[in-house]
Amino acid sequence: MGSLLSVLDVRRYYEVRRSVFSVEKEIVKAVDGVSFELEAGRTLGVVGESGSGKSTLARCLMFLERPDSGKITFDGVDLLNAGPAEIRKIRRKLQIIFQDPYSSLNPRMTVRDIIAEPLKFHRMIKGSESLNSKVIEILKSVGINDDFLKKYPHEMSGGQRQRVAIGRALATEPALVIADEPVSSLDVSIQAQIINLFIDIREQLNISMVFVSHDLNIVRFISDRILVLYKGKVVEMGERDQIFLNPLHPYTKMLIEASRGEFFLKNEKSSGHQKTGCVFYDKCSQAKDMCKTNIPDLKGSEAHRTACFQS
Repeated sequence: MGSLLSVLDVRRYYEVRRSVFSVEKEIVKAVDGVSFELEAGRTLGVVGESGSGKSTLARCLMFLERPDSGKITFDGVDLLNAGPAEIRKIRRKLQIIFQDPYSSLNPRMTVRDIIAEPLKFHRMIKGSESLNSKVIEILKSVGINDDFLKKYPHEMSGGQRQRVAIGRALATEPALVIADEPVSSLDVSIQAQIINLFIDIREQLNISMVFVSHDLNIVRFISDRILVLYKGKVVEMGERDQIFLNPLHPYTKMLIEASRGEFFLKNEKSSGHQKTGCVFYDKCSQAKDMCKTNIPDLKGSEAHRTACFQS
């Protein structure tokens, strides 16, 4: 089976000030040489703490941000060199669901209009009666009844808004959905419902997903394969059970321990990037002198790879 999505050596760097009071700038490598393949019908979980580059990678995949270098191929189309006509076709097949449904939904539009908008834009439905029937069908598929058709986003709960956002993404019958922290802003009791909805959608529609999250427990529940990011670099990647049952990279082990509540993992968002050597050197209990000056390659089998000299 060929890859639906192919990502090769994608990089996205930013120039930022060292501090509010400084004129000196440094380069932050938000995404630093990320590569992976995703087959149709499969779900890739992208996991890492805040500042690891997860959301930047998601935006690059949706061409909401243009990578500085690398190649992204979706359904045989080179996204970074595609023309306007190709991009329009790809937009229908490639959809994103954001973390905060309140800010991603137009507050001036009713639920009916929010769902109908992509159907009309891509000219998928003709006639108002057919359009209304399709909107109701989509809403029911995500657990929203037609009583909500005339409601506005502010009149719904967070979970209901996210269901509408998911429905909007599914309206165009996409081949790939990128979900960027789609449950992190919801109550824990609602998170499970939305995750189960994602699983139902994947099984019923055979949709591919890139599911971005800082929560390993959620990623384990929904993903087939997992990619672990740290400061923009892939430190481990492989089949879900390989990652969880036999984690090889010290950072992956730390994340798993943190997900079990065994210790608190600090937010590294503003800690900067290692200028030379392994990006995890300054936090690693297994680090050797060579780790400070050498960058480990991602090695191993297709089922399980890691970027660590000690593994």
